[in-house]
Amino acid sequence: MPAALRLGLAGAGRWGRNYIRTIAGLGELRLARIASGNPQTAALAPPDCRIVADWRELIDASAIDGIVIATPPASHAEIARAAILKGIPVLIEKPLALSASDARAIRDLAVERRVYALIEHTHLFSPAFRALKKLAARHGGVREIHSEAGNHGPYRRDVPVLWDWGPHDVAMCLDLMQQAPAAAACTVRDRSERNGGMAETVSIALSFPCGVPAQILLSNSMAKTRRFRARCAGAEIVYDDLSRSQATCR
Repeated sequence: MPAALRLGLAGAGRWGRNYIRTIAGLGELRLARIASGNPQTAALAPPDCRIVADWRELIDASAIDGIVIATPPASHAEIARAAILKGIPVLIEKPLALSASDARAIRDLAVERRVYALIEHTHLFSPAFRALKKLAARHGGVREIHSEAGNHGPYRRDVPVLWDWGPHDVAMCLDLMQQAPAAAACTVRDRSERNGGMAETVSIALSFPCGVPAQILLSNSMAKTRRFRARCAGAEIVYDDLSRSQATCR
């Protein structure tokens, strides 16, 4: 039996703790190191996992086979670049970075160094979303896309709703259409201070070269929602992450 892949985790906040639990349930993986300043992290980590305070201590190719980056978004680009330069594959929580220039730099460096860099676009791997893609092909292809996502919070100052919620919906549009949009626009519909952060509602309009439009609504001031609708020639196919059926055709 091959040895388990040794992973390092940068960040043990809300999403970092999810990774700790998930990795623990996968026999082919072992969490070898965690970089965290939270004193409670040791109680969550497996017994043979080393806890370090600085993420730079993770960048040791002889000790780990890959790094999961679940730190605050402002640090994603720096950590990802350091790991890639050492030849270490990375899984990065969305958003990849907080600027298009940083995102392109990470992509280009990963290509240049031939190192895997994967963004945590969860919904692309959902069986229900994959079913939507197959159904869309059967029903004459996509004619129009409508998507909405949000919740009450989190209200943040470091990451706007566009970058916090938008990556998933935009990724689903790109994956479904298999092409980049010819035009993109974002409109802030509402913005106000709330609970020490910002409450925002934004809309994104994408126009693909084939003529298909996509409308996306994102908000951290709405009931919990994750719904993606693809209108095809012969049906409308809905991916609802909060529904038991998840993917329906009507």
